[in-house]
Amino acid sequence: MSKLIDNSAIKTDDSRRFWNNWNAERRVGNWKMSPACEREAREVIQYVQGIGGNGKLNILEVGCGSGWLCSELAAFGQVTGTDIANEVLGKSAAENPRITFIAGDFLDLALPANHFDVVVSVEVLSHVTDQPAFMAKIGHVLRAGGHLVLATQNRIVLSRWSNVVPQAPGQIRKWVDAKTLRKMLARHFEIVEFKSVVPVGDRGFLRLVNSYKVNKILSFFASQQRLEALKETLFLGHSLIAFARKPIDQRA
Repeated sequence: MSKLIDNSAIKTDDSRRFWNNWNAERRVGNWKMSPACEREAREVIQYVQGIGGNGKLNILEVGCGSGWLCSELAAFGQVTGTDIANEVLGKSAAENPRITFIAGDFLDLALPANHFDVVVSVEVLSHVTDQPAFMAKIGHVLRAGGHLVLATQNRIVLSRWSNVVPQAPGQIRKWVDAKTLRKMLARHFEIVEFKSVVPVGDRGFLRLVNSYKVNKILSFFASQQRLEALKETLFLGHSLIAFARKPIDQRA
């Protein structure tokens, strides 16, 4: 039996309409992951797998879209996915009966405090108006000692990449840089690891950093793999990824 709890507003606003359409067009059927999305998913799965739990983890994915990552996370325990895209979640619930989907704005949902072992959020933070409140809510629903895996777009890079499409009606776009993200995380969590992945960008100083000719010359001194790793270390990757824990002595 499918599980869908629809707590979305009766009125369809621009944001909900945008994400229903976006997910229906890009995250349903035989869609192809971007390099950044593929890397983010791999990082999430590897980290959650390392937590252990013998397949009994209680996992929440915030901003799950069509639920594609929820399906992967289900190997590690009970999964709940939330998203504003209520129409897409209805279809996902029918196809994934093991997963509980809750439609609605995460900040408005009455989720239990100190409840989840793991919270996953991939490319969601930049689409949230009140980002500090978003972080606080994650801290509220995580149990003490619970884990957060968060990936989000890197402002330093995305603002210098011509491949980014114009912002659409109903789409919130508030990219953050590494310093800002660290500061938000530190208010509620202990940061275990913090990195950037998948270097891109072709404007400003990134035009030189990612120049094919420049990197071809540098490859005589270091492998392409090492060059890419260096860029990631310098936080010049498409995505920022944080692995964090809620302090043991913090209840809510």
